Amino acid sequence: MSLRSLAASVSVTAKEKTANIEQLRKDMYRLFNKPDSIDKFMQVTDQLIEVSKQKNNEELLYKAWANQAIMFSLVGKRQQALDIIKVMSDYARNNDSKYGLFTSTQANAHIASGLRMEDQAEELYLRCINSYTCHLHSPAP
Repeated sequence: MSLRSLAASVSVTAKEKTANIEQLRKDMYRLFNKPDSIDKFMQVTDQLIEVSKQKNNEELLYKAWANQAIMFSLVGKRQQALDIIKVMSDYARNNDSKYGLFTSTQANAHIASGLRMEDQAEELYLRCINSYTCHLHSPAP
């Protein structure tokens, strides 16, 4: 195999992975509003989480994880939702991801709000605001 054909092959593989991650992202949002498709939703988001880790796509990784937690909460599986948030939060801490910590806290606040745990939700949302203003949002020059 020549160097040129090898480079073309690598380029095609990269494009296929990009197309695959985009299709998984679309499937995640399509299935999110169909609680009766939770098994398929989990399969798609699990794949998306793995591909996002491989591609170092932090934003999509944490959005997929947060959507899993929110989906479980919506169908009444709150302990599973909290377990996902714990795994996501631990992963973010271990990888020094400010965005991951923000997203896990935001998902936790969303679930607490849905459970009518207003005080806890408020505290978590305030943490999100603080995290966003201190770590994620850089003012325009």
